[in-house]
Amino acid sequence: MKLSKSLMIVLALVLVVGTGFILSGCATCCGEPAPAPRATKCAYGVQGCNKDNSALWIEKSMPEQVVVGQPFQYTIKATNLRSCPLEDVVITERASEGLTIQSGESELQIGTMQPNEVREIVLTAVANAGGSPATCTKSDYKPVLCCGTEAISPSLELALEAQAQGVLCDVIPAKVTVSNSGTGLARNAVIRLDLPGGLTTTDGQSSVAINVGDLNGGDSKAYNINLKAAEAKTYSIKANAEATGLTAASNAVSIAVTQPVLKVSIDGPSKIFVTKNATYKVSAQNSGDTDSVDTVVTASIPAGMRFVSASEGGSASGNSVVWNVGTLGAGKSVSMDAVFNAVQGGSGMSVATAKGYCCQDEANTQTDIAGIPALLLEAIDVDDPIQVGGTEKFYITVTNQGSAPDTNIVVKVSFEENFDYQSSKGPTAAVKEDAKSVEFAPLASLGAGQKATWEVIGVAKKEGDHRTSVKLTSDFLTRSVDETESTHVY
Repeated sequence: MKLSKSLMIVLALVLVVGTGFILSGCATCCGEPAPAPRATKCAYGVQGCNKDNSALWIEKSMPEQVVVGQPFQYTIKATNLRSCPLEDVVITERASEGLTIQSGESELQIGTMQPNEVREIVLTAVANAGGSPATCTKSDYKPVLCCGTEAISPSLELALEAQAQGVLCDVIPAKVTVSNSGTGLARNAVIRLDLPGGLTTTDGQSSVAINVGDLNGGDSKAYNINLKAAEAKTYSIKANAEATGLTAASNAVSIAVTQPVLKVSIDGPSKIFVTKNATYKVSAQNSGDTDSVDTVVTASIPAGMRFVSASEGGSASGNSVVWNVGTLGAGKSVSMDAVFNAVQGGSGMSVATAKGYCCQDEANTQTDIAGIPALLLEAIDVDDPIQVGGTEKFYITVTNQGSAPDTNIVVKVSFEENFDYQSSKGPTAAVKEDAKSVEFAPLASLGAGQKATWEVIGVAKKEGDHRTSVKLTSDFLTRSVDETESTHVY
């Protein structure tokens, strides 16, 4: 057969399982049986010359011309077209007369070819005489059918995290993480967490069960759990997990739950008179084991009183005095004063409160606000001076300047020798009369801010510097109030 003019001639051979073929010169394989159907996993079969249905593909390249007596090189390339290995692969090369293969034949004992492996073999030959010498290639191999299974080793691990410390009113976050640190599938994983007494989830559950499902090797899943404590103490929690044939336990976690405890007190006078100031002493103490944050102390203004002042930066807000204390450390206390003024009689209560995060307390004190009468006595004459024989009007006025009524108010008027009593009138009638005096019946009550006036008429009897004396008594007064009015008689 005449060679083409290209530098290299590529020859191909499709090898059938267990059968050798010869490639000589430029010939190609043909007339082979139809190839077997494509094999399933780990199985294959090769027939025919179709590369798509072949297992081993041989390509061969030789120079177009060589010089007699001068060595030349040519190549054989073997390709495993399958995804399974081929074993005992052997390529045999036979030279025709007039051609000697000098080297490279040892490399034709390929042995095992891995899936999709390519081997390229370079051989050296020499033409001994002119003509058309050739080499013939034969190949053989054994197919390998390997079937196996996957050996897995899943491993379950569980980690538990939780906030180490919290205040009683806090939501305490926790997180549990389950992992498959092995290989293969961990099936039907479940996490369980039984909580100690006094500790629940925020929805009141004392235990937690989480259906994780299946976990692939290397996978992990994390779950957040919110906890709530019923009392201040240290809790220890631990989680467990199980999957098909596997178990795991988490690390133990301690949660210290603390609580601020506020105690407030207030002291004030048990009794006070209207118009007077009263000082109230307020104190707050944190007897708990953690700080009370955002602490505010208040004291209500008692009924019948008004705000005057407060120490420690306190200020009136609505009907209360407010102190913004802020953070009150464990074991610490604060004290402050509030001053109120009594404006109305009655009974007033001041309620003190101390509030912080997760704590509060309340106390109160009662104060009786008493009114007090304050009688003002005034005596005046209308005409001064006055002639002997003339009459003079005297007005006696009693004013209650206090905050409470006074009762049984008695007025008595007395003249010296210059005047004689003549007549009188007023809110109460005269009950005792003589030439030199008049006493009026008691006035039952005189309210706060009220006045009562009596009119007394006297006759001037003698020249001189006269004194009219007025005496006032009442239930409240322990001593009489005395007033004197001077009148000149000529």
